[in-house]
Amino acid sequence: MPLLEKSTTLHCLVVDDQPASSEVLCRYIERTKGLQLAGSFSDGLVAFDYLKTSPDLHLIFLDVEMPMINGFDLLAMINQHDSSLLPLVILTTGHAQYAAQGYYFDRVAGFLQKVVSYPSFLSMVEKARRVLTENDVSKIIHDQILAERDMVFIKTSFNRKERYERIDLNELLFIKSDRNYIHLVTDKNEYLVKNSLSDIEKQLFKKSFIRVHKSYLVNLARIRRVEVKQLFMDGGKTVPISETYRSNLVSRLSELSIEDK
Repeated sequence: MPLLEKSTTLHCLVVDDQPASSEVLCRYIERTKGLQLAGSFSDGLVAFDYLKTSPDLHLIFLDVEMPMINGFDLLAMINQHDSSLLPLVILTTGHAQYAAQGYYFDRVAGFLQKVVSYPSFLSMVEKARRVLTENDVSKIIHDQILAERDMVFIKTSFNRKERYERIDLNELLFIKSDRNYIHLVTDKNEYLVKNSLSDIEKQLFKKSFIRVHKSYLVNLARIRRVEVKQLFMDGGKTVPISETYRSNLVSRLSELSIEDK
């Protein structure tokens, strides 16, 4: 989808099998300047057929939990058929844990938890408009999601079934790189993920994380003591400090310090 002018009226579709939820979203769209309701459907298959013949949609409010064809099924069908058909998507769900799966689909900008309030609706629409009018769409979506949450979801397999496990950022002690993988270390667990430390550092730069070594990113809020060449974390684990990153660490610590005068 090409980038839009900021004044463009956004054509919206509602896909939700619950009449009350669908009615609320339709009413919000109709009362909001700059939005136009293109239609509403309670069946994912019918919505899919509509999308194939309606290239001018900008935004879909998509219910996750629907019978037969749920929201994720519909997203997968669209991607398999022709991903260019997919407008920006805002997931709606009564269970926040389902939203984590949405972050693995391109074009999913975020989610609204039912019962959806008008202020939260307006906030999400404004974010969606910014995504549709900026240059780096995928980066904006990703950064907005990260800015709004204080957790990460780790994609794992359990009994040969895919699942997503939440880690609250305040539980993380440090993240260690190991070639093409990273170890996310908490008080009780350690998770191995295929990713780079540099990418994770960019994602967490607004949080309380700081690089202290080429192979370590630590949670400032979990540091117990700092010595010349190593950090002592909550729980007794230690992390090395390299000379390259020491000055930046000292600078950050000085902002949080009470000086002994």
